[in-house]
Amino acid sequence: IDGRRRYSVPIQWLGLRPSEVARLKVDLPDTVFQKLTDLDNKRITSLLDPDDVFLTEEDEEEVREMEDAGYKVELEALYWLGPDYMGNWVVEMLKNEYE
Repeated sequence: IDGRRRYSVPIQWLGLRPSEVARLKVDLPDTVFQKLTDLDNKRITSLLDPDDVFLTEEDEEEVREMEDAGYKVELEALYWLGPDYMGNWVVEMLKNEYE
């Protein structure tokens, strides 16, 4: 095993998935959509490494969707949808993950 794989761990998605951002796009102001930075693009390239044994097909689709869109949205943008939205969103994400 090469050194890179020896220290690799399965990824966990923290934050808004690109599929969720696409669904919320009509409800959020344009100002919350941030162009991907060079660092973001490097991370995307790293995540899409064909030798990554931990990348699931679902996660690969999400990463490619983000790359194709060319933008990201920070979690704090959910506050635009109301004070309770973010808390309810987190609860739903946890339920979906652990049910």
